Amino acid sequence: MNTEKTINQVAEYNPLIAAREELLKKYQGVVYDVTIPEQYDNAEIERKAFVKLSNQIEKVRKEISAPLHAAYKAVIAKGNELAAPLDERIVELAALIKAQDAKQAAINAELEKQIADIMLTRYACYLIAQNVDPRKETIAFAQRYFATQTRRAELIEQKLLEHERVQAREKLKATEKELSQVIFEQTGSNQNFALIRSKGDAALFGKTTQQMKDQWGIKNKPLADFMPTILLKAKDFATEITIFNAKENNMRTENQISREHITNNDSVRRTLISRGIKPENLKPEEDINKIDRRLKSDEKKSLKNPKKLE
Repeated sequence: MNTEKTINQVAEYNPLIAAREELLKKYQGVVYDVTIPEQYDNAEIERKAFVKLSNQIEKVRKEISAPLHAAYKAVIAKGNELAAPLDERIVELAALIKAQDAKQAAINAELEKQIADIMLTRYACYLIAQNVDPRKETIAFAQRYFATQTRRAELIEQKLLEHERVQAREKLKATEKELSQVIFEQTGSNQNFALIRSKGDAALFGKTTQQMKDQWGIKNKPLADFMPTILLKAKDFATEITIFNAKENNMRTENQISREHITNNDSVRRTLISRGIKPENLKPEEDINKIDRRLKSDEKKSLKNPKKLE
């Protein structure tokens, strides 16, 4: 489009602009009382003057815009002509793709009917979840689920082990109490029970009770409260044998029972060492009384909120 020509065409308004300014100036501030015949006529004269000039402006506008409208229509027509073969191809390809999508959807639906549901074990689901793309929402959810379940399993296992240790300690207390009663019943006194028990410790650990307490950093508490579960059960087993043989062989002196207890603890020690377990080299564990209190506290909490795993 010729920009210079367009500017010149717009310039054709200039005489009309001057006429408009002159007309507006002429009648500026004029007020009519149309109830008076003369002023009524003057108002009509002004109206006709404004209508005449407005019609002249409209005529010039049409003359100027006519070729512009023709050019606009030509541009639109040319654009449509250029795009026509492209639009035809777009419609053709869209129909082709839509038909293929419908065909594939039908195939997928048929395959889903033919494939039977497969039940996987929890472990199989875990393996799948851990070896595919975690960016997928369902996979991310599965991974979080198994991580949570693993942690729960760890906590449950820990509590079971702690409970087992508490039970082993309680069992040892009961067994040692029974040994004290046997000593009293068969010898008439159990004043040296603590000494007999310490001799058993020395035979089991290869060190005295006090030496083991110093090694484990224990002050003013029983050595057994810090023993690992395996040593609690080993010590209990040796004590059970002492009780059995003391009754079976009708031992009547503390020396007899003491020697029996030393022998049994020494035998248990040799058995442990033969299996690669040296009692005095094992690490002490948490105070059994703290564990017992914690387990009882957790039990109370679980009764209040059974769905929550602490």
